[in-house]
Amino acid sequence: MFHIKRYIPILVLKGFCLSCLLCIFAPTTGQSLYLSTTHNHIYRIENDYSLTYIITANYPKTLTDIAFSSTGELYGIASEDLVKIDLQSGAVNFLFQLLGGDYSNSLACSHDDKLYLRGVSSNLLYAYNIVDSSMQLIHHFGADEAYDITFYKGNILMPSNYRRQIDAYDIQEKTLSKIACQVHVVGFNGISNVMDSCGSEHVYAIGSYSTLWEINFVDHQTVQAYDYWPTGLNFGGMASVSEYLGSTCYSHLEPVECTWVTGVEETSLNAIIDFYPNPVSETIFFKSDLASAIHIKLYCLTGQLMYEQEGILPIDVSEYPAGIYYLEMMSPPSNVKLNYKVMKL
Repeated sequence: MFHIKRYIPILVLKGFCLSCLLCIFAPTTGQSLYLSTTHNHIYRIENDYSLTYIITANYPKTLTDIAFSSTGELYGIASEDLVKIDLQSGAVNFLFQLLGGDYSNSLACSHDDKLYLRGVSSNLLYAYNIVDSSMQLIHHFGADEAYDITFYKGNILMPSNYRRQIDAYDIQEKTLSKIACQVHVVGFNGISNVMDSCGSEHVYAIGSYSTLWEINFVDHQTVQAYDYWPTGLNFGGMASVSEYLGSTCYSHLEPVECTWVTGVEETSLNAIIDFYPNPVSETIFFKSDLASAIHIKLYCLTGQLMYEQEGILPIDVSEYPAGIYYLEMMSPPSNVKLNYKVMKL
């Protein structure tokens, strides 16, 4: 199970203090990772983890994720529209539209220039071939949904919104498994791999409240947070210029079992509580296998508390503006927290 630590002034990790850790990782991360906001602004993360504004994508729909091809061209997904973005002018060219009411908020490019995206409504994994403009159906997943994807050792990583884990789709074996458990991580808006070589890959994720996390899959122990950015920037997508290389160097990833420790027994994550529908237009409904009361909070993207209640009564969100919200549910007395991203239509 993954344990998560936020940085304090001095954090020792395997003999390294925080300043040493930053020296090691900064050259890899800086000028490699890019972020997109809900206002379609594109930023680059620098060596010191500051942000440099690059361009605004001129498109009427909100970018929910971005990806770089092997030639350094930037692509984006805006609801159901797959687009290409000019990093010099901000001009956007439409490429493809998902059909049947499906939409996506995940995008990653492979080494052979195929844009992979996962449909939220359909739970289908697609691959768009940049070379011949064709769209291919790759896999159909279950009811769980992912809010971004990235490549890692020839697998597609997908942070799960409902089950609080990171899933991996093995492209060669065509299998899906759990490889990491996210504990107390609030809303992964984006995930990306920064790759130097087959033996040097760093996976980063952007969470709600402008938090950057580094995920360590080697020792299955740490997720580290960088809280350097203003909360006014609402990030919706994340990409690395070397992310496509993560589709190479195939390695089988060992599955893990995700459980919550309640103090009395270990409870399966997906047995704690569920809610539906998502996306939602009018009312959020809940169901729970726990006998204790559930404390529920609903936040907007800026972190403002919009609604709070005890119990699992339905929540009317019909008057709320369309956009992304965060649902936090806590079960006393163990204070186990679940955090979900909700799309309001």
